[in-house]
Amino acid sequence: MLRTQLAAAALLLFATTTNCQQQSCMGSQLSSLMATAGTTRDAYTPDGPVAKRIASVTPYFPFKGIPKFYDIGGFLKDPEAFALVVEVLVERYRNEDITSICGLDARGFVLGPPLALALKKPFFMLRKKGKMPNVVTGEAYAKEYAGNDALSIPRGAVSAGDKVLVIDDLVATGGTLLAAIELIKKFDGKIVECACVVELKFLDARGAFDKKGHGDVPIWAMMSEDILTLDGLADASIPTDGYVDDGEAH
Repeated sequence: MLRTQLAAAALLLFATTTNCQQQSCMGSQLSSLMATAGTTRDAYTPDGPVAKRIASVTPYFPFKGIPKFYDIGGFLKDPEAFALVVEVLVERYRNEDITSICGLDARGFVLGPPLALALKKPFFMLRKKGKMPNVVTGEAYAKEYAGNDALSIPRGAVSAGDKVLVIDDLVATGGTLLAAIELIKKFDGKIVECACVVELKFLDARGAFDKKGHGDVPIWAMMSEDILTLDGLADASIPTDGYVDDGEAH
C-alpha cells in the first residue's frame, strides 16, 4: 500500500511542481506529498522506504568484469521512481547554502540539472578530458574498473568561497569524486557534500577521502548495495536476450 501511495504522490509532485515559479512552491508540494503518502521525512533516509521503491527498479548486471554493475537506467525509465529520486535530493538540499551544483561525467548530467532547476542554482559539468573547450584539466586518476581518466572544469565555473554540491550516480572507490574535489578546491571552492544515488560502502570511498586529505568533504547516498537486489539477468521482466559481458573497459 505504501509503495502505491508513494508512486501516486510522486506523479502528483512531478505534475504540479514543474509549473511552480518559486522555490517555496516546491517546499509546499513536498509537504503535501508526504501527507498524501502517509509518511514523514524519515521515509527519505538512506535505505528507507523511498530508497527501497527506487531500488526495486534499479537492476545490476555483470559488466566490465564487475559482477554487480548498477544500472540507473532502470529508474530513469520509471517516471515515478525518477521523480522520487529528484524529490529526495530537493528535500535534502533546499535549505542548504549552495552556490552551484556540479554534475560528474556522465550520469551526474542526468541527476544534476533537475535538482539545479528546482533549487534555482547554476549547474556546471565536470567532463572527461578533451570533451569541452575553455577548461582546466586536473590530474589523472584511476577508475574502479579499468584505466585512467582526467576531469576538466569550465573556466569561471567556481570562484573563491563558492559552496558547491557535487552530484554523481554512484560512488565506489571514490576516485572520480576525489578528482572533482581537487579541481573545485584548486579554485578555492568548498564542497558542501558529494551526493550519490548509490554508495558501495565496502569499497570505502570515505577512507580514501581521509587518506587524500579530504576528510572534510561528506558523502551522502540514497541507497547502499544492501537494498539493491534486482538481478537484471534473472528478472524475466528485463529484456536481456543475447547479452554477454566481454569484461573489457569501454
